[in-house]
Amino acid sequence: MTTKKDSKNRDGGLRRQTEKTTVKNGTEMHKKMEALTPEAGRGLLSELRVQQVELETRNEELRRTQEELQASREQYRLLVETSHDIIYKIDTQGIMTFVSPAWKQLLGHDYDAVVGHPFQEFVHLDDIPRCEKFLASVLETLEPSSIEYRVKNVAGEWRWHNTNSAPIINADGTCTSFVGIASDITDRKQEEEALGQEKEVLQTILDNIPIMIAYLDREGNYQWINRCWQSTLGWSIMEVMQIDVHAELYPDPEYRKYVADFIASSASTWGDFRTRARNGRLLDTAWINVPLAEGSNLGIGIDISERKQAEGKLAKSYESLKKTFSDAIDTMVKIVEMRDPYTAGHQQRVARLAFAIAREMKLDDTRIDQLKIAAVIHDIGKMNVPSDILSKPGRLSDIEFGLIKTHSQNGYDIVKGMDFPCSVAQAVLQHHERLDGSGYPGGLQGKDMLLEAKILAVADVIEAMYSYRPYRPAMGIDKALEEISNGRGKLYDPDVVDACLELFNNGKFEFEDV
Repeated sequence: MTTKKDSKNRDGGLRRQTEKTTVKNGTEMHKKMEALTPEAGRGLLSELRVQQVELETRNEELRRTQEELQASREQYRLLVETSHDIIYKIDTQGIMTFVSPAWKQLLGHDYDAVVGHPFQEFVHLDDIPRCEKFLASVLETLEPSSIEYRVKNVAGEWRWHNTNSAPIINADGTCTSFVGIASDITDRKQEEEALGQEKEVLQTILDNIPIMIAYLDREGNYQWINRCWQSTLGWSIMEVMQIDVHAELYPDPEYRKYVADFIASSASTWGDFRTRARNGRLLDTAWINVPLAEGSNLGIGIDISERKQAEGKLAKSYESLKKTFSDAIDTMVKIVEMRDPYTAGHQQRVARLAFAIAREMKLDDTRIDQLKIAAVIHDIGKMNVPSDILSKPGRLSDIEFGLIKTHSQNGYDIVKGMDFPCSVAQAVLQHHERLDGSGYPGGLQGKDMLLEAKILAVADVIEAMYSYRPYRPAMGIDKALEEISNGRGKLYDPDVVDACLELFNNGKFEFEDV
């Protein structure tokens, strides 16, 4: 970097050279004037004036150039000193020759503790070979490049940095040093690591569920299948991606009708049809396709060949299908919870409380069972809400909250296509409605709401306030009971509130981890 001293010396040199030239030219011109006639002297004087104007013009141009150079230096200095990213220089031997103030702000080392030292002193041992290879590559190609590596701060902690580096090339084409801009990407790396762990856990769960699960893109191409899918049908994911799935796996004409219905409705669709295994055997299978974001979908299926062969035993077949269907629901609940890990167990706890309130209100068993199903899956619509919004630790923007509010309608769209009583889908749709019409998505008032939805609304509020959320700590059961008491008759059904208070005030119910 050019110092102020270097600049001053160069500017002074220019001034001295100009002064010498002026004196020399003036002396020579004076001698010429003494030897000339008056007429020739006047011509020479005119020539001198022209030269004087040219000299003044050059001096003015030099002054403006110096001012522009000084302004450019000041801008560069401000850029370097105020940058939030680290700006540094390294010579071809790997010695640090300059670092900006951001180095101390981000890593804590003093300037003198860095400049003059090899960069290896600050880089993680495992990353040094990559960094050395990176610098050698830039030196060889003379092209800018980037790399990620770990740097130790003054406290001994390792921080991830991303560097964009470029060579400084001389007029003869040689490289004498490198200049780089480094950004701290530790938070992003930690998020990537957490996401990788989350995917690994989800993969383990899905691979150990005894239900076939496949993920398809918006064109209907298979992108992923779980272990049960592979073991049941015998196809690997690579084979499925390379064949005509619709012709090879699903010869049953009912399948084409099933796909057409699914595309037309854009909602969850259930269907039974034959599926061809890799060994050529035709299996009777039952599938539910759940639409996901951007046109993709999740296919959840079971092999019902044995059930088909034993249709005469209706009671046994019914119980088997009911259990399988329950497993499918549990699977979808797990998928929702994996996308929103901070509310894991929320739906099950709401279901337990809703069940207890319904029993306290002496609803009949059929109605209670339907309410429990609705409660277990009431947030299934969150499958279509981006996971970064669901787990956002801070306050949501209006747009983000608007996306959250769509989960009631999304849940209704998913559930209405399943073989459930109408009250289940309606309870899922209405569980955020309020008696005074201030709820969503329909702004319904008390007379238009199902009793099941009114019970689910109270249970949902109690559990949400009782539990921890990423944007606030748990508020506790007392605050939750105070909320429904204050909203009794305005937001929440009085009979439901009274039944809920009876449960907690008299020790008839308490939350347990699920």
